[in-house]
Amino acid sequence: MNIGFDAKRLFTNFTGLGNYSRTLVRHYHAAFPEDKLFLFTPRITEDERTLPFIIDPAYHNITPNGFRPLWRTLDVIKDIDANNIDVYHGLSHELPLGLSKLDIGKVVTIHDLIFKYYRDDHSWTDRKIYNWKWKHASVVADIVIVISEQTKNDLIKYYNVSPAKIRVIYQPADPVFSKFIDAYAVSTVRKKYNLPKAYNLYVGSVISRKNLLSILQAMTLLKPSERQPLVIIGNGKRYKSKVIETAKAGGIENLLIWLGKTSFEDFPAIYKGAQMMIYPSFHEGFGLPVIEAMHVGIPVITSNQSSLKEAGGDAALLIDPNQPAEIAEAMKLIATDNILSKKMVDKGHQHIAKFDHTRMISQLRKVYEEVRR
Repeated sequence: MNIGFDAKRLFTNFTGLGNYSRTLVRHYHAAFPEDKLFLFTPRITEDERTLPFIIDPAYHNITPNGFRPLWRTLDVIKDIDANNIDVYHGLSHELPLGLSKLDIGKVVTIHDLIFKYYRDDHSWTDRKIYNWKWKHASVVADIVIVISEQTKNDLIKYYNVSPAKIRVIYQPADPVFSKFIDAYAVSTVRKKYNLPKAYNLYVGSVISRKNLLSILQAMTLLKPSERQPLVIIGNGKRYKSKVIETAKAGGIENLLIWLGKTSFEDFPAIYKGAQMMIYPSFHEGFGLPVIEAMHVGIPVITSNQSSLKEAGGDAALLIDPNQPAEIAEAMKLIATDNILSKKMVDKGHQHIAKFDHTRMISQLRKVYEEVRR
């Protein structure tokens, strides 16, 4: 089978959408090496995470000839047709115009409809573009893959997509999080990034929806002796300034440790060295840091809203993200109750079985076989 992927995010994005694309394509190739995989991308960014897709001849990278800004939306159709693609999979919300005219299988992954909920985080123009692309892809696709029940319900609500057309296929963590992490690895990253022996962890963009402020407010509710440093892997602009101002006002600025450029290979050991992961986001398409933390074996505090209830399950402490007092109480519980912490880690290892990559690839293969002409 010749399978084409919209690989723009695979080669240019190094957070959620890029991680999803790289994990899916890598695992699919490992499971079905007999299939030819074509990666359609307007450009290629070389990075430690994209290099395997650049140097491995098993991946056929298709790029435009010269600068063609609309290639991914329009002109890519010619390249898809020329390479005899059997199934085309848009990995991040969209499918090219004209794809409906090709007699091939059409699949799209829609991760979330967050722009419908947090309008102020997106310009009017962006919201219009996203809405058109998401809706167009939902209509053209034979099957729409979503990464949570939350997004499935949103597609039905906002675009009236038939439930029969939607497949919930959960996203696994990157394989790097499944490797054994020993004390030496933790000690090495601690020295490399000048981390304290004890700290809590936040991973994600520093924007209002991710709700980092509530963690700071929770920290100020704790006694000074109960407060742990907070390591932050993520960045932002206006909201970050607000976070820093809040930390200063609360007298906890010295407890915030901002990690700048961080090697992705170091993430698991940074996670492992933390006492807990705190992820009180208001809304997510899935919430990958939650299961990443469970993979390495640390307790997780996350929201009781949106898809985070699915990501956390009964293995996490679920809190109301609007209530810093609940976050503070959860932080105190994990820090002082070793039995609870161990139980959460054990439940986490059981919980992540439903997000296993073999399950994802098995479900994905069934979708490709179903839509193939």
